[in-house]
Amino acid sequence: ETASMEPTFDSGTIIIGNHIAPDLERGNIVVCKPSNYDKIIIKRIIGVPGDVIDIDYENGVVYRNGVALEEDYVKAPTRADLGLELPITVEDDCYFVMGDNRNNSSDSRTDIVGNIKREDIIGKAWLRIWPLSDFGVLKHQ
Repeated sequence: ETASMEPTFDSGTIIIGNHIAPDLERGNIVVCKPSNYDKIIIKRIIGVPGDVIDIDYENGVVYRNGVALEEDYVKAPTRADLGLELPITVEDDCYFVMGDNRNNSSDSRTDIVGNIKREDIIGKAWLRIWPLSDFGVLKHQ
């Protein structure tokens, strides 16, 4: 059974990933270490270089290039405004990432994380092996 991806993990969660991830695409779940952030994070790629990201916090909808995203993997509509001035165009060699638990996620909407540079992406996350109750392949969109 495919397990849905959580944006943050409790202490002790173990994820297996692919260290070499040259083919990053929208919807991929990635393991990254942002240069301004002291933690490794696991997030979903929402935007690639050149994409324009906007969020309607009142209705909880994320837009990419003017099209509302169908996000069956999110826990709840995106209502948490983390201070990012929108819309934003994803810079060259960067990715806009968000957690699947949008209202409790440190992601590209924060100054501290921001757009993730390609060099800060460690790889794709593929398999959750611990805790055993959540064992399964992570669902990339």
